[in-house]
Amino acid sequence: MDHVAKLAKCASKITVFIYNHVALQAWLRTRKTWTEILHPRLTKFATAFIALGSLKEHKHDLQALVTSKFYVESRYAKDKKAKAVVTIILDNQFWNDCHGIMHIMSPLIHLLCIVDSDEKPAMGYVYEGMYRVIDGIKKNFKDKKRLWDPYVNIIKDRWDN
Repeated sequence: MDHVAKLAKCASKITVFIYNHVALQAWLRTRKTWTEILHPRLTKFATAFIALGSLKEHKHDLQALVTSKFYVESRYAKDKKAKAVVTIILDNQFWNDCHGIMHIMSPLIHLLCIVDSDEKPAMGYVYEGMYRVIDGIKKNFKDKKRLWDPYVNIIKDRWDN
């Protein structure tokens, strides 16, 4: 799943860029809909995917930032790394891929949160959870087999071994 690794790398570039520049964070915090990108509270096993989902929620705020007069006239806009990040933020394919991956990962993250909680569920509950994950992925893709089949097969292959 090289495309997932590439997507996570792009998301990491955006996150690092935003958190390395205090002025950009300050501008984003003035927006009513802005919350922090990173939420370390959920589960440590899915941090990259949780951050990816958070970025997806902040798509419009991030696009507003990089197209704002504040940003365009700032010294940040002239940096080579910044230009690469702006290209990612304005790329519709990146956001479409984020949306697709979150359709796959949201049922898995939910199960990981249950398994990672202080109350350890019985093994039978975990097995039922895996069936629910597979059903959730199928439902998220509205039963379009060509979209969910490769991911469900990976889960089934790992599960059977």
